[in-house]
Amino acid sequence: MKNSRKAKPGVKYHVNRVFKMASVVMRRLN
Repeated sequence: MKNSRKAKPGVKYHVNRVFKMASVVMRRLN
């Protein structure tokens, strides 16, 4: 995340949500 510092609060929240969902999917695959 190179633009994490410039990201808006809303974008940061959205990215965090997607990251959490991705981690859950990875756990299911493993």
